[in-house]
Amino acid sequence: RRHAWSQTSQHNVNDGDDAASLADAEVEREARKKMAQEEERKAKQEEEALTTPALAMSNVDFGYGSADQRVLENIALMIPRGAKVGVLGRSGCGKSTLLKLMSRVYQPGPGGAISYFGEPLNDVVLEEYSTYMQQQNVLFDDTVMKNIVIGLEDDDKVPHDEAAVKEACLTAQLWHDVPTLGGGLGLQAPVGYRGKTLTGGQAQRVCLARCLLRRTPILFLDEPASAQDDRTVQDLSEALGELTYPPREEDGTIVEDAPEEPATVVAVTHNTTLLKYFTHAC
Repeated sequence: RRHAWSQTSQHNVNDGDDAASLADAEVEREARKKMAQEEERKAKQEEEALTTPALAMSNVDFGYGSADQRVLENIALMIPRGAKVGVLGRSGCGKSTLLKLMSRVYQPGPGGAISYFGEPLNDVVLEEYSTYMQQQNVLFDDTVMKNIVIGLEDDDKVPHDEAAVKEACLTAQLWHDVPTLGGGLGLQAPVGYRGKTLTGGQAQRVCLARCLLRRTPILFLDEPASAQDDRTVQDLSEALGELTYPPREEDGTIVEDAPEEPATVVAVTHNTTLLKYFTHAC
């Protein structure tokens, strides 16, 4: 009897072990299934994100003064991620106005829609998405360094130390001039009232370096090469053609030493040399 009870007990233990193993296997299968579904969902999101344009405009109108004085009418376009786009046209045709609409300086007329990466332009944190360089140089009576980092002095989300400034100056084709500025003062050289100690080309490149330091996914440039010689314009075209931007944390902090993506550049220009390394022209 004792032997029979022992065998029965052993059978019950084995049956219990088998049931537990089956339950564990089922839990593992469900976990793997959920993991696969989550990976599929993320892959689909990434694919959709990659196909979403960096900038889109639809039914955009704009005019100064009365509605009858429209500068732009029924504008619709899509700019792919990482595109380098040159905007050409005669003076007064609305090129600068277009950039101001794209960068939220101006608002489109009723019914017009503008988006960055699928998000309505009015809903995004603008300084994390785009930087706008206007046609007129804006410089302050301070050092070159302070003119480049202005607005970022108390910002811990965007690197603005000398190494970051040097990188921006290299892309802007300013760095080779820096050692001679102010008689050897370099980045600490004063620019004077409205940049009177700088040449027109240097002043323009200081403003460009200021924009590049922000490391945004989209860069809008209004005549960034109008005061540059041909060699500088060609070098600038190549540098902008290779321009990238870093990812950001949810709070907008730039993630350093992380893989970067091609930046989107939209430049208004009359100088076709600037477009040598661009991907599109319109």
